[in-house]
Amino acid sequence: MASIASGLFLSFAVPLREYREIRAIRGRAEKGAGDSLKLTATGADDAGEQDGDDKLDKVKAAKLTSSIPELGEALQQIRGGKPVLKQAPYPADVTVAAFLAGKAGHGHKAHRAMVASALLFWSYMVAYPKLFNDQITCAGSTPATGLQIFFGLFIFDVVLQIWVLAHTQNGYGMLINNLFGFAEGVFFSLIGRFDTYSDVSFTYKLLQCEPITWFSIDDHVFNLPFPLVYFAIFALLVGIFCMQAIPGLFFLCFKWRLPMAMKFNEFNLVLSVMAAESADDQQEPQE
Repeated sequence: MASIASGLFLSFAVPLREYREIRAIRGRAEKGAGDSLKLTATGADDAGEQDGDDKLDKVKAAKLTSSIPELGEALQQIRGGKPVLKQAPYPADVTVAAFLAGKAGHGHKAHRAMVASALLFWSYMVAYPKLFNDQITCAGSTPATGLQIFFGLFIFDVVLQIWVLAHTQNGYGMLINNLFGFAEGVFFSLIGRFDTYSDVSFTYKLLQCEPITWFSIDDHVFNLPFPLVYFAIFALLVGIFCMQAIPGLFFLCFKWRLPMAMKFNEFNLVLSVMAAESADDQQEPQE
C-alpha cells in the first residue's frame, strides 16, 4: 500500500509542480517586460540625477572612511595598487551544473560524493533481499533494521545535497531564503527514494507468498494472465533498474545531462535549484 500510495502521489504531484513552475516563469517574464518599459521611460530622468548621486556617494564615503579606519586603509590599498584581502571563493556565482562539472576543487569532490551516495543507495536496494533474507515473510512486516538503514541513507543524502548547494549563490540563496522550496525538495527526495525502497521490499515479499493469480472486487473475480509476482519483478527490473538506476548512474558518473541524473537518482533538492536556474536562463533574452 505504501508503494502504491507513493507512486500515485508522484504521478499527480510532479505534473502539478511543473504546471506551477510554468505559471511562475510566465509571471516573471511578464514582470520583466513591464520593468523594461519602465526603465525606458525613466532613463532620461535617471541620467539627470546621476551627477547628484555621485556627489552624495563621495560625501558618504568620506564620512565612512573617517569613522571606520579599516575601511580607509582598504581604500588606500586599492588606490595605491596594493593587494587587498581576497574574497571568499564560496558561495560562487556559478550554476550548480557548472559547479559539479568542475574538474578540481570542491566541485570535483562534490560530484564524487554524489556518485558515491547514489551507488550506496542502489547497492543497498540490490543487496536488500540478501541482507534480510531470513526476516522477510509473506505475512510479516518489513524488517525494522532495513527501514532504519533506508532513513540513515536518506539523511546522509539530504546533508550532502545541502553541502553541494551551499557552494553556489543560487543554492545558498534557496537554503536561506526559500524554506518552502527547501522543504519541497527534501519531501520529493524522500518520496522518490521510498517509492523505490517499497517496490523492492514488496517484490521480495511476494516471492515468499503463494502465487497470486486472481483478485476480486465486489464478488467479481478477475484472473491474472501471470502470477502477480511476475508483474512486480518486471516492474522492478525493467522500470526501476534498467530505466532509472542504470541511466541515472551513467549520466551522473560522466556528468552528462545532469538534471536527468539528479531526477533519476532522486537528488530533488539540487534539482529544484537547477530548475530555477534554467528558468532564469530562459527568461533573460525576454528582458
